[in-house]
Amino acid sequence: MTYKYVLKWRVGEKSSIVVEAWPSSPKLTLPKEKKKPSFIIGSAKGKRTIILMTIIDELKKKYKVKNRNGLYRIDFPFDNLEAIADVYRIGLASQVVSKSKDFDSADGSLQYVLRSTTEEIWFWASKLLGVVDSKVDASCVMDALTILSSSNLSKKSISNMTITNNTSQKSKLDAFL
Repeated sequence: MTYKYVLKWRVGEKSSIVVEAWPSSPKLTLPKEKKKPSFIIGSAKGKRTIILMTIIDELKKKYKVKNRNGLYRIDFPFDNLEAIADVYRIGLASQVVSKSKDFDSADGSLQYVLRSTTEEIWFWASKLLGVVDSKVDASCVMDALTILSSSNLSKKSISNMTITNNTSQKSKLDAFL
């Protein structure tokens, strides 16, 4: 089934971001989806939405924005693969930001999501939404993303890591050359 993807956000005191998937046609709507989205890809509220606004600014340049009493909305074309990839990227980014333990971890994980390939975004979003296999706990997915982005490492643990000397590695390779 195809979905109509929607990004909604509000700025100001009650700032929020939500990325939703709605059935593409009223004929495909289930009874429980009459006035609700089929699923929510990601959402964030409060101060953490500030770090997502740069992504939204880029999306505002690409897609048409509707404004209704301070609630902004982008309806993404459901037949455009690049638009759907943008939807999942912003959805995953908002979920990562909202579920991170602190601001530094949120920023590191966000940078990882922004640098990721489209295939990686599909993978992480499918894990987060429980599309592949049985539904994985969202906290496990968030922990994995923070570990991959190295954002959960404290400065103390980074300074305690041993760094090997490049000259010693080169001398080990000389025997094989």
